[in-house]
Amino acid sequence: RSDMLDLDLWSQVGFPLAVAASVIACCKGVKRAHLLDARLDGGLLLELYTRDGAGTMISADFYEGIRRANDTDVDGIGELLRPLVAAGVVAPRGHDALAALMRDFVVLEREGRLMGCAYLNMLGANDAGNVVAEVGAFCIDPAFRGSGRGD
Repeated sequence: RSDMLDLDLWSQVGFPLAVAASVIACCKGVKRAHLLDARLDGGLLLELYTRDGAGTMISADFYEGIRRANDTDVDGIGELLRPLVAAGVVAPRGHDALAALMRDFVVLEREGRLMGCAYLNMLGANDAGNVVAEVGAFCIDPAFRGSGRGD
């Protein structure tokens, strides 16, 4: 809708100009817009040279999110699970066995890199007719622990 690209409309409903301009820029082809607090000493350097930055990013693409796993995720999930297998927390599975479970995994991804995964094992209905499931193989890459992503 063309009215979505009207800065005056965004301003009338109370959106900050910087946010509105960033969204409009992304709608017009800019991949990402970064908003920084000018009062933060070194904010630009932190935004450019740290993994999570120091500002707010508005993105036109899928930057980070949760999605269902697919066949291309088998090796990445295997790598995430490797420390849990070594510790005896989860059962070891070969590539084919893990691939057969992909429809029951969800992954947390950022720019194509798997950050975490979880497996939902549907156990069926109990005597009362309630569907029962077990969460298994829940893990977050150590590089992303402590950042509020499921740890």
